[in-house]
Amino acid sequence: MRVLSLFDGISCGMAALERADIPVEAYDAFEIDKYAVTVSEKNYPQIRHHGNVFDGDFRKFKGYDLLLGGS
Repeated sequence: MRVLSLFDGISCGMAALERADIPVEAYDAFEIDKYAVTVSEKNYPQIRHHGNVFDGDFRKFKGYDLLLGGS
């Protein structure tokens, strides 16, 4: 599954998918809080962080399976 998470926080969406045994091929996250990103990077180093959602070019995220907001 390919996941795009907006306002990702500490990546609770990834935690939920992991606990539900749903395989995640790619997880891209937008988050600006530096402390939340630090926690996310520590727990899930495979997540690609993109910073501010308002600066994102969402054309490159076509074909994703799940869109999360505020997880």
